[in-house]
Amino acid sequence: MLDESEYEQVRAAYESCLRSVKNYREQHEAPLKDTPLAELWRPVQQVYARLTGVVGLDPEHILKHRISALGPPCVKCGKPLRTPEARKCASCGHSRAA
Repeated sequence: MLDESEYEQVRAAYESCLRSVKNYREQHEAPLKDTPLAELWRPVQQVYARLTGVVGLDPEHILKHRISALGPPCVKCGKPLRTPEARKCASCGHSRAA
């Protein structure tokens, strides 16, 4: 999971890669299937690997690894709630006090 500083580094790389994909497609008049996505998205994966040690994740999935997007730990099982507003733990079903 990424703290806010780490998330900003990944987000900046993601936005840069997204521009690269768009530029490639425009310059080469290439459909998505003919675009070297693995190569163009690699910088996002490299930043994430440098920060976490985890390699090979899908860049679209990496942006979901933000600590602030999760809720507090469940008082029963200790796993984080899916969102800060969650009222029920998805792991154990325990209801959170209002």
